[in-house]
Amino acid sequence: DGSTVLGTTEADGSGNWTFTPPDPLAEGNYSLTVTATDPAGNVSAPSPAFELIVDISAPDAPVINPTDGSVISGAAEPGSTIELDVDGDGSPDLTTTADETTGDWSVAPDAPLANDTVVTATATDPAGNTSSQATTTVDTSLNDTQPPAAPTISDVVDSEGDVTGPVSNGDSTDDTTPTLSGSAEAGSTVAIFDGDTELGTVEANGSGTWTFTPTDPLAEGSHSLTVTATDAADNTSDPSEAFELSVDTTSPGGDAGTDAPTLAIAEASDNIVNAAELSDGVQTSVGLTAGTQAGDTITLQIDNADDVTYTVTADDA
Repeated sequence: DGSTVLGTTEADGSGNWTFTPPDPLAEGNYSLTVTATDPAGNVSAPSPAFELIVDISAPDAPVINPTDGSVISGAAEPGSTIELDVDGDGSPDLTTTADETTGDWSVAPDAPLANDTVVTATATDPAGNTSSQATTTVDTSLNDTQPPAAPTISDVVDSEGDVTGPVSNGDSTDDTTPTLSGSAEAGSTVAIFDGDTELGTVEANGSGTWTFTPTDPLAEGSHSLTVTATDAADNTSDPSEAFELSVDTTSPGGDAGTDAPTLAIAEASDNIVNAAELSDGVQTSVGLTAGTQAGDTITLQIDNADDVTYTVTADDA
């Protein structure tokens, strides 16, 4: 241990060795190395150090802040595991970890605890030492005036039509009821807004995640979606950053073929490439002259013996 010899042992015929200190190591930090000495008295260089901390002291009992039952929080030895018993059976019902730096911790039950519920907590350090118990009693009349942090919209998913999957901020979708999800204070009520119009509410779970699908379809056009979080004491957060979304369910060219794309067919010339034989063996150039939007994908079906299909993209002009 550093420069102190703790003892010796003999390597067996396979070169393996085992050693248990005859005197217990005191609490603290240790830097353990070994050397080997052969029968001729030649001593090896020391091994790389094995760093070890001996910790046999239990942490102090955790601190539990007064709570209204919606969120239980406190402080404990940094990095310790906090176990909470909320039904009095002696087994942990909720578990969380104290911050590695500050020791702060918090956890939200799936549902707010009833008034006068006794909460018991212990802290167990990384060495496995467990503290004595700390308790608090739920008081639902506590005056909580601190609003939650602003929630987030992290994902929007399109599940309708030919193109499905995640939708990026600023994109368009043909799904009038896309699924939104994000994060908020655990147990808070998340309200979803389209501009100033509330679309609905959902509750964030114990991990602070939420998911919402509109019950009423979003209208065609642009939408600016935000969310707020309201805690059990009715404190409401600032709104999240806006998620901009455009709903587009109208086929290019209008409904039922109105203003459908038009075809301009011209006799081929020497500079026409990828022309199609439409009739009488004459090569022709097919151009879409109206009724399309820039970037639309156009499919041309040639009804002949070969049933040829061509796909092109309308240009920005």
